[in-house]
Order: sequence, then structure tokens, then C-alpha cells
Amino acid sequence: MGANLVGVAGSSAGPQLIADPLGSGMKSQVGAFLALLLFACVHPPATLEVAASTPSSTTSACLDTGISLVETFGLWENGGRYGSLRVVVTKGCSPEHCADRAYLQWLEAVQGSQGYERTTILASVPLEEIGDFVMVQTVSRAATESNPNRFELRVANTYTGDEGVVCVTPAGPGRYSAHEGACPAAA
Repeated sequence: MGANLVGVAGSSAGPQLIADPLGSGMKSQVGAFLALLLFACVHPPATLEVAASTPSSTTSACLDTGISLVETFGLWENGGRYGSLRVVVTKGCSPEHCADRAYLQWLEAVQGSQGYERTTILASVPLEEIGDFVMVQTVSRAATESNPNRFELRVANTYTGDEGVVCVTPAGPGRYSAHEGACPAAA
């Protein structure tokens, strides 16, 4: 396959034709690839469907694919079922700025077919108390003897920079209580 000749370059010997090493067929393939790559960067997949079953039914929890933080901690037990807890923080960005969402998940340890345990998401709920237009700075345990799974989320507003804290106390799968402000030292 020969190279195509394109353009004119000047030299002391007069105009010369310059060879196109990719050829026009290869250029169109490269152009199509670059257009597809640009489209994928501008329009990334927005959500990831994660199946979650609550104690009473099966639901679908929609999580952003931009996971920025995962903290696994604590243990729960309810009616012979057991597992651990985790907080998943996802980041979503617009052309103007980014903001975080946080989800509390109950992971269940399930006996697998080969005799080993596997983990499934039993329930996943959004922590709406953190508010909109915030960045989650930290997730830290605030456990006490009476509330061993309690934790705090420290957040900052993306517009004002104002910082805040939300105290979260998980309950049974899919349930929790939360309030603005630090968790009390002994509760």
C-alpha cells in the first residue's frame, strides 16, 4: 500500500510533495477512533445498577460509577443474618463543579456453594443528611460501647466552603438515624 501525497512544502529547489505516511484510509480510522474516544470522555456511563435486597423485598440501588471512597467497618446481626457495614462515597461532576453522594450499605455474609462465605449487598440507602453540593472530607468511626457502629461524615459545601459534620447511627438493614453535628462522646 503506497503512501498518499499531500500538501506542498517549499525549499530552495522549489515546491515538493510531502508523503502522508498513514494514508487516507488509516487517517479516517484514526479520526473515527479519536471521535469515539472524545465522545466516551464527554459522555461517560452515568450509573451502575447494583442489585440489593432488603429484608422485605428486592430493590435496585443506583450508584454512580465515580466511587471516590469506601470505608468498611462494624458488624451487624439481625435474626440469624449477619455481616459488616460500609460507606460508599461517589463523585459526580458537571461542567461547573463536582459534588459527592454517600451511601450506607449493609453487607451480608452468605454461605457459598463451595462451602466458603461470600458477601452480598443486603441493603443500600443514600445518606441524604449530608446535603447537596458537598464534598465528603472524611468518614470516621465515633463508636461507643452502646453504639459500636456509629460514625461521622465531615463535609464541605462546594460553593461556600462551609464545613459540617453529620453523625450516623446504623440500625437494622436499611435503617439508620442521623443528625447534624458531632456525635456525643458518650451515647
